[in-house]
Amino acid sequence: MVSSFGSFGSESSQNSTDLQIVQKVVADLSNASKILVQLNRSSLHISAKHYGLEQSIDVMPGLIALSKRSTTPEEKKNKILGSGAYSIVKKAHTPERQPLARRICKIKPSDQVSYKESKKMIETLQKLKGLPGVIDLLGACEYEKPDQTKVVVTYYPRYEANLFTILFRQTKRTLKEGQKLDLANQLLTALENLPGAHGDVKPENILIDLNKNKLVLIDFQFYRSYEETEAHRKGSTWWCAPECFLDQLETITEKLDVWPAGLVLYYLFLGSLPGEFPWQKVPKNSLYEYLKKNGYSQFFK
Repeated sequence: MVSSFGSFGSESSQNSTDLQIVQKVVADLSNASKILVQLNRSSLHISAKHYGLEQSIDVMPGLIALSKRSTTPEEKKNKILGSGAYSIVKKAHTPERQPLARRICKIKPSDQVSYKESKKMIETLQKLKGLPGVIDLLGACEYEKPDQTKVVVTYYPRYEANLFTILFRQTKRTLKEGQKLDLANQLLTALENLPGAHGDVKPENILIDLNKNKLVLIDFQFYRSYEETEAHRKGSTWWCAPECFLDQLETITEKLDVWPAGLVLYYLFLGSLPGEFPWQKVPKNSLYEYLKKNGYSQFFK
């Protein structure tokens, strides 16, 4: 079953996972948490590819996550739940087959900013745990590839779809007026209870459980608390507030989320296609420079 070395531990100083440890974990997953404690590690990653296993194993405090190894392009495609500029989200599950969402962020050795942001997002979600409308962080695992690429993996409950998919891509299920009102209330309540600004509110970052009509915010990569003084990193240009295009946004307030929340509610209730507003007709990759030069006021004349 185990064919070779090659998996890398959760700390950059750890070059490889001992083969005997891998064999113990694979032989008895119920004992994996005890092994993690004995090793004095925050997490343990066992690669299916490097060890010739059917599935990769991530062991974290309170969570064991399994991810089946893909052998065909179709299997790889079916595992993907979503992707963005900074990460990709794939399917995973617990040994008891509980569905999980696995967010994978690969960071080059030279990109210390992204690494810092990924670590900060984990700390943020730990602080915000239990707040209404905030995705529940179930576990986090970090390891290093042979080329020194850092991989930061976070695990969450798996939701049916994001709001973008429901509004713009699904045709079989439509939201009733009562559902929309309930979701709108959940979104505004979630934003009201945050001790800071999410910074990247958009339909893709809002997950929905249609069976329970439950909404949660995800992707806190750009979150800033009210106490922080560092410059806000721009979120998605189509959705972020006009003040995000200032050279220096010195004060972080909840107002940063009001603009994109309003846009989300517009699409939620009116059902228009994305790109309805004038600035959304400007190509995303050039919008930032365009607005710095021309400003937002031109769109409201």
